[in-house]
Amino acid sequence: MKIKQAALNILRLIFVDLVLEVIYFPLWWYSSGLYRTGSFCLKQIKNQWNNMGLSIHFKFLFKPMYAQRDFAGRAISFFARLVQLIFKLFAFLIFTLIFILIFILWIILPLFVIWQIKLNFKFLTDVR
Repeated sequence: MKIKQAALNILRLIFVDLVLEVIYFPLWWYSSGLYRTGSFCLKQIKNQWNNMGLSIHFKFLFKPMYAQRDFAGRAISFFARLVQLIFKLFAFLIFTLIFILIFILWIILPLFVIWQIKLNFKFLTDVR
């Protein structure tokens, strides 16, 4: 008798826990999960900025390379650094757009899944 009661309690606990998790999932996805995803994306963008050394490139854009202080040395240094900066900014822009897309997908994904389930359920029930 006690084994049947224990098994019944375990099954009840599993199903109640499952129902509560299903109910809690959207709340977590759009609160804590959204915050964590946003923090992750911003952290990755900041890390990429530092890894590419963009602030250093901006800081030393007008400084001459190799201590050549004449006009030709300054002009060559400026344009060489400008070309590097343009390519690095382009790469950073692509990287940033990818992480913005990841964040947007995080927001849209549950809605898309619900829409697909509704669409497919409608297709299954529309038998002729």
